[in-house]
Amino acid sequence: MKKKYLIKYSFEFVVIVIGISVSFWLNELSIDNQNEVERIKVLNSLKMEIKEIRDYTFEREKTWM
Repeated sequence: MKKKYLIKYSFEFVVIVIGISVSFWLNELSIDNQNEVERIKVLNSLKMEIKEIRDYTFEREKTWM
């Protein structure tokens, strides 16, 4: 009888641990995806800012030459 309960509860424990592990793994994937989206936004913003600075300096250079 004890062996039956031991197997049953051991199986339930393993299932719970696997479920929690999968949950943490999926959460980590979601966070990584969000970080990648934010990284792309920042890089695009920097690219736009560089272009604006380049255009501004070009115009200033034209004005003074």
